[in-house]
Amino acid sequence: MIKYTNIVFDDLYNNIIKANSKKYRNLRVITGYSSAIFIKKIVSEFPNLNLTIYIGMARHGILKKDHVAYCNLVKENKVKIHYQITDPGTHQKVLEFYNNGNDHIGYIGSANFSENGFGQQREVMAVLEDDLSIVFRKQAKLCLSCVDSKTSELIPISECISNNQFAMLESQIEVNQPSFDKNNIRRYENNFLVAKDSTVQYGYVAQLVPDQYDQMHSGINAEPSFIYLTGLESMSSNSFRLMVGKNKYSAYREGELNRNVMLKDEDIGNVIRKILKIPENRKVGLNTLKKIGCVKVSLIPVGFNQYTLELIKFNE
Repeated sequence: MIKYTNIVFDDLYNNIIKANSKKYRNLRVITGYSSAIFIKKIVSEFPNLNLTIYIGMARHGILKKDHVAYCNLVKENKVKIHYQITDPGTHQKVLEFYNNGNDHIGYIGSANFSENGFGQQREVMAVLEDDLSIVFRKQAKLCLSCVDSKTSELIPISECISNNQFAMLESQIEVNQPSFDKNNIRRYENNFLVAKDSTVQYGYVAQLVPDQYDQMHSGINAEPSFIYLTGLESMSSNSFRLMVGKNKYSAYREGELNRNVMLKDEDIGNVIRKILKIPENRKVGLNTLKKIGCVKVSLIPVGFNQYTLELIKFNE
């Protein structure tokens, strides 16, 4: 059996963050993207950890709700958060835990400092013994604190999609396009789309509760709720029609890499709960969903910018 000592590719949250937060007093991070919910989780679980974060792709935009949360955390002296204000953006993922003197451990790899990078996606991080101070000094010169008054001029701070933006996108949707014959490409069993090992050969797969470490605030349990598209998606638009049974909804994508699918005027979590016969607004973990037989759904294209949502039968 091969033993890996210098890379971490499984359970990054526990094997990197939790393990090292017991040994080190400080953590500094360079990340392409991050999220307020993940940073709040770190601050809550490790209140004695001095945390400094540099968000390297900030000029691509920061959601207002994240920005407000970041600023509040900084003002409460719980964390230091910096936005990169220059181009090109920094897409590096670098972590360094350290104490005083030469006591440190570093990691570089693919994982953004977010719930996606450390809990939802397959990522890999390599262990480094090098002193990474020079990397962080260079990054600091490119950044401003998120509470600096100039950030609003240099960084796009945006709401989740506005009514005007949504109306403009919706006007581009054509509703009378030829549709696919779903019976030619899929097989059904007790109203579930049957898919071996919870995968499908056609369409887009979305997880109902993507964050295994914070299940009660993730996916259909989040506020507002969403389903999480897996893999790199190639949808032509961030706004589309979504059919669930006989009901048609206006849907859109937001969040990191636009992977969170939400409904414009409905709660997608409750729409799915109704299908699964779960009481409205009840929080459901992965174990409950596995017992029901559904942890993922599929968005199947049925026309231009039109998709139908269907349950995927869970197979161990």
